[in-house]
Amino acid sequence: MQIRAGMESLIDLVERLINDESNASHSEQEIQDALDAHRIEARYSELDAVKSIAEGGTTTYLTYDAPLGLTHWASDSVLVDSDYAVLTPATSDLFAGRWTFSSEPDRPVKLLGFTYDVYAAAADLLDVKASMEAENLQSFSGQGGSYTYAAKSPSLRSQASAYRAKSRVQTIDLIRTDVNVF
Repeated sequence: MQIRAGMESLIDLVERLINDESNASHSEQEIQDALDAHRIEARYSELDAVKSIAEGGTTTYLTYDAPLGLTHWASDSVLVDSDYAVLTPATSDLFAGRWTFSSEPDRPVKLLGFTYDVYAAAADLLDVKASMEAENLQSFSGQGGSYTYAAKSPSLRSQASAYRAKSRVQTIDLIRTDVNVF
Protein backbone atom coordinates (compact mmCIF):
# COMPACT_ATOMS: atom_id res chain seq x y z
CA MET A 1 0.00 0.00 0.00
CA GLN A 2 1.22 3.51 -0.76
CA ILE A 3 1.57 6.39 1.65
CA ARG A 4 -1.31 8.82 1.10
CA ALA A 5 -0.69 12.35 -0.11
CA GLY A 6 -0.45 14.79 2.77
CA MET A 7 1.03 12.28 5.24
CA GLU A 8 4.76 12.65 4.53
CA SER A 9 5.56 15.36 7.09
CA LEU A 10 3.53 13.60 9.80
CA ILE A 11 5.27 10.29 9.14
CA ASP A 12 8.65 12.04 9.24
CA LEU A 13 7.77 13.60 12.60
CA VAL A 14 6.72 10.26 14.11
CA GLU A 15 9.91 8.65 12.76
CA ARG A 16 11.92 11.28 14.66
CA LEU A 17 9.81 10.84 17.82
CA ILE A 18 10.43 7.09 17.91
CA ASN A 19 14.06 7.44 16.74
CA ASP A 20 13.47 5.25 13.68
CA GLU A 21 14.22 7.49 10.69
CA SER A 22 15.70 4.53 8.78
CA ASN A 23 12.48 2.53 9.32
CA ALA A 24 14.39 -0.35 10.93
CA SER A 25 11.54 -1.16 13.34
CA HIS A 26 8.46 0.23 11.59
CA SER A 27 7.72 0.81 7.93
CA GLU A 28 6.18 4.06 6.73
CA GLN A 29 2.96 2.12 6.16
CA GLU A 30 2.93 0.94 9.80
CA ILE A 31 3.51 4.51 10.96
CA GLN A 32 0.67 5.76 8.75
CA ASP A 33 -1.59 3.03 10.18
CA ALA A 34 -0.69 4.11 13.73
CA LEU A 35 -1.48 7.72 12.83
CA ASP A 36 -4.80 6.66 11.27
CA ALA A 37 -5.77 5.00 14.55
CA HIS A 38 -5.55 8.45 16.18
CA ARG A 39 -7.10 10.80 13.64
CA ILE A 40 -10.05 13.15 13.73
CA GLU A 41 -11.85 14.32 10.61
CA ALA A 42 -12.80 17.97 10.25
CA ARG A 43 -15.63 18.44 7.80
CA TYR A 44 -16.36 22.13 7.28
CA SER A 45 -15.20 22.95 10.79
CA GLU A 46 -15.16 26.67 11.39
CA LEU A 47 -11.73 28.11 12.18
CA ASP A 48 -11.25 30.63 14.98
CA ALA A 49 -10.50 34.10 13.58
CA VAL A 50 -7.64 35.88 15.36
CA LYS A 51 -8.21 39.64 15.65
CA SER A 52 -5.37 41.97 14.67
CA ILE A 53 -5.60 45.67 15.49
CA ALA A 54 -3.47 47.98 13.37
CA GLU A 55 -2.36 51.50 14.16
CA GLY A 56 -5.41 53.74 14.18
CA GLY A 57 -7.65 50.95 15.51
CA THR A 58 -8.39 49.16 12.23
CA THR A 59 -9.37 45.56 12.94
CA THR A 60 -8.54 42.77 10.51
CA TYR A 61 -8.81 39.00 10.57
CA LEU A 62 -5.91 37.53 8.61
CA THR A 63 -4.95 34.67 10.93
CA TYR A 64 -7.10 31.64 11.71
CA ASP A 65 -6.61 28.84 14.23
CA ALA A 66 -7.94 25.29 14.16
CA PRO A 67 -10.92 24.66 16.45
CA LEU A 68 -10.24 23.43 19.99
CA GLY A 69 -6.51 23.90 19.50
CA LEU A 70 -6.26 20.79 17.32
CA THR A 71 -2.78 20.36 15.85
CA HIS A 72 -0.85 18.20 13.36
CA TRP A 73 -2.97 18.51 10.23
CA ALA A 74 -2.36 16.59 7.02
CA SER A 75 -0.91 18.80 4.28
CA ASP A 76 -3.82 18.02 1.95
CA SER A 77 -6.28 19.87 4.23
CA VAL A 78 -8.45 22.41 2.41
CA LEU A 79 -9.72 25.82 3.55
CA VAL A 80 -12.90 27.38 2.15
CA ASP A 81 -14.62 30.73 2.64
CA SER A 82 -18.28 31.52 3.35
CA ASP A 83 -19.20 30.69 -0.29
CA TYR A 84 -17.22 27.42 -0.13
CA ALA A 85 -14.60 28.76 -2.54
CA VAL A 86 -11.18 27.20 -1.92
CA LEU A 87 -8.76 29.55 -0.17
CA THR A 88 -4.98 29.60 -0.47
CA PRO A 89 -3.31 30.90 2.69
CA ALA A 90 -0.09 32.92 2.55
CA THR A 91 1.36 30.74 5.34
CA SER A 92 0.32 27.42 6.84
CA ASP A 93 1.58 26.01 10.11
CA LEU A 94 -0.03 22.58 9.94
CA PHE A 95 1.66 21.33 13.10
CA ALA A 96 0.25 24.25 15.13
CA GLY A 97 -3.06 24.45 13.24
CA ARG A 98 -2.67 28.09 12.17
CA TRP A 99 -3.19 29.68 8.75
CA THR A 100 -2.52 33.30 7.69
CA PHE A 101 -3.84 35.13 4.63
CA SER A 102 -2.42 38.16 2.83
CA SER A 103 -5.91 39.64 2.48
CA GLU A 104 -8.92 39.12 4.67
CA PRO A 105 -11.12 36.23 3.42
CA ASP A 106 -14.90 36.16 3.66
CA ARG A 107 -15.76 34.71 7.05
CA PRO A 108 -16.33 32.15 8.29
CA VAL A 109 -13.28 30.23 7.11
CA LYS A 110 -13.90 26.48 7.23
CA LEU A 111 -11.56 23.51 7.16
CA LEU A 112 -11.78 20.09 5.57
CA GLY A 113 -9.09 17.61 6.53
CA PHE A 114 -7.67 15.25 9.10
CA THR A 115 -5.79 16.02 12.30
CA TYR A 116 -3.58 13.39 13.92
CA ASP A 117 -2.40 12.69 17.45
CA VAL A 118 1.28 12.10 16.70
CA TYR A 119 2.14 11.45 20.35
CA ALA A 120 -0.41 8.66 20.75
CA ALA A 121 0.76 7.08 17.48
CA ALA A 122 4.41 7.30 18.61
CA ALA A 123 3.52 5.75 21.98
CA ASP A 124 1.74 2.84 20.27
CA LEU A 125 4.73 2.21 18.02
CA LEU A 126 7.18 2.37 20.94
CA ASP A 127 5.06 -0.16 22.85
CA VAL A 128 5.22 -2.50 19.85
CA LYS A 129 8.99 -2.02 19.58
CA ALA A 130 9.45 -2.68 23.31
CA SER A 131 7.38 -5.86 23.05
CA MET A 132 9.40 -7.05 20.07
CA GLU A 133 12.66 -6.39 21.89
CA ALA A 134 11.44 -8.17 25.01
CA GLU A 135 10.89 -11.28 22.89
CA ASN A 136 14.51 -11.26 21.74
CA LEU A 137 16.60 -13.11 24.27
CA GLN A 138 20.17 -11.90 24.65
CA SER A 139 21.30 -15.07 26.39
CA PHE A 140 19.99 -18.40 27.64
CA SER A 141 21.66 -20.99 29.83
CA GLY A 142 20.98 -24.49 31.07
CA GLN A 143 18.10 -26.76 32.02
CA GLY A 144 16.54 -24.66 34.76
CA GLY A 145 16.66 -21.65 32.51
CA SER A 146 18.37 -18.38 33.05
CA TYR A 147 17.14 -15.76 30.62
CA THR A 148 18.45 -12.29 29.92
CA TYR A 149 16.16 -9.97 27.99
CA ALA A 150 17.02 -6.93 25.94
CA ALA A 151 17.69 -3.96 28.21
CA LYS A 152 16.07 -1.36 25.93
CA SER A 153 12.44 -2.23 26.73
CA PRO A 154 12.10 -0.30 30.03
CA SER A 155 13.38 2.93 28.47
CA LEU A 156 11.10 2.46 25.46
CA ARG A 157 8.13 1.92 27.79
CA SER A 158 8.94 5.06 29.78
CA GLN A 159 9.31 7.06 26.55
CA ALA A 160 5.95 5.68 25.38
CA SER A 161 4.43 6.70 28.71
CA ALA A 162 5.81 10.23 28.32
CA TYR A 163 4.26 10.48 24.84
CA ARG A 164 0.91 9.20 26.15
CA ALA A 165 0.98 12.04 28.68
CA LYS A 166 1.34 14.50 25.76
CA SER A 167 -1.42 12.89 23.68
CA ARG A 168 -4.95 14.23 23.34
CA VAL A 169 -7.52 13.52 25.98
CA GLN A 170 -10.49 11.68 24.56
CA THR A 171 -13.93 11.48 26.09
CA ILE A 172 -17.02 9.51 25.25
CA ASP A 173 -20.69 9.92 26.14
CA LEU A 174 -22.19 6.96 27.93
CA ILE A 175 -25.90 6.32 27.79
CA ARG A 176 -27.20 4.12 30.54
CA THR A 177 -30.04 1.85 29.61
CA ASP A 178 -30.22 0.03 32.93
CA VAL A 179 -31.94 2.89 34.83
CA ASN A 180 -35.16 4.77 34.31
CA VAL A 181 -34.69 8.45 33.62
CA PHE A 182 -37.74 10.69 33.91
